[in-house]
Amino acid sequence: MTYWDKLVTIGGDTRDWLNVAATRAMVQDFAGAEEAFQRMQQMRNEEAGAEPGKSIFMPQETVGYLAALDRVGRPDLALPLLEQLAGFYRSLKITDSQFLFGHGMPFFEAFLCNSLGIVRKLKMPEEVRDRYRLIHDAVDDAGKRMFDEGGIPY
Repeated sequence: MTYWDKLVTIGGDTRDWLNVAATRAMVQDFAGAEEAFQRMQQMRNEEAGAEPGKSIFMPQETVGYLAALDRVGRPDLALPLLEQLAGFYRSLKITDSQFLFGHGMPFFEAFLCNSLGIVRKLKMPEEVRDRYRLIHDAVDDAGKRMFDEGGIPY
């Protein structure tokens, strides 16, 4: 049992559960990692007053967890979370860093660069391009420039 596991047994908060999820992923307890991540999401929803059956998206927490999954060679488990982030950027359309920071979102250029490695591990080049084309076409002009500056295929 890790220190994080011990901590949450006596009443940890959402950050503690996120650390449990990442730690379990790093020791390749993927079922336990998913369980802890789901618990963190449940607690966050309760704290935020989400309606029953609805979930509040937590991009910063998602980024940390998906990075842990990728680091231990399980980008396949990270991809669904990455798709949630991509969907959020597509629907938001705004890529201004100050705006994103104020809404708890990772900076768009960091998302592009960090996600590309994961997607390339799992998808053929034309699929990579098609996935990023969907994002490219949805975001503002500043975001489109970030694709070119970062060498992101679209």
